[in-house]
Amino acid sequence: MYFLELQKRLVGMARQRVRAGLNTERGLARESGLSQPHMHNVLKNIRALSVRSADQMLRGLKLTIPDLLWLPVDGAGSETRSVPVLRTPVGPGRQASFEVHRAHMPLPVELLRGLVDPVLARLAPDLLLPAAFVPGDLVLLDQNPDLRNTPRGKTYWVIADGGGLRVRLLRAEGAPLTAAEAIRARVVWLARELEPSELP
Repeated sequence: MYFLELQKRLVGMARQRVRAGLNTERGLARESGLSQPHMHNVLKNIRALSVRSADQMLRGLKLTIPDLLWLPVDGAGSETRSVPVLRTPVGPGRQASFEVHRAHMPLPVELLRGLVDPVLARLAPDLLLPAAFVPGDLVLLDQNPDLRNTPRGKTYWVIADGGGLRVRLLRAEGAPLTAAEAIRARVVWLARELEPSELP
């Protein structure tokens, strides 16, 4: 796929939203920081978008480049959403930034429903890793601040401490976290590559 194709998809998505009544030309122009006449001409294929204007329209539509790659232009069957993948694996001795990403992956919308700022991360080797996980697992993390502030039930969490990040099982009735520990995210899903010995 080339930049020109991405630009065509962006204009197609904007046009579809206006046709469906989800946006007006004027409202979309206002949200994008573009003039209404220019927006009209872009949607009618009379004028092309500059790179800067395309970025502004992306922000106005609340879309990202991965959305342009994976979402259908007509909005039908848009059952996936792009989720960022953390650059640094989660594990001891690593201070993974939840804001620094190396890629995006499409995941089913159903899997992401109710999550706040979901991210994907690989797990690094960890001698204290719970038995449910193995190094290299890809985990989906929910950064919901309400759940992090008041963890309930029996759940796996990514905990930051002086030695980096660790996956730990917390129980509501279990031992409280120390002052040096902080909950960063809740583990909600995991996937792993099958080893040859696991194949039929």
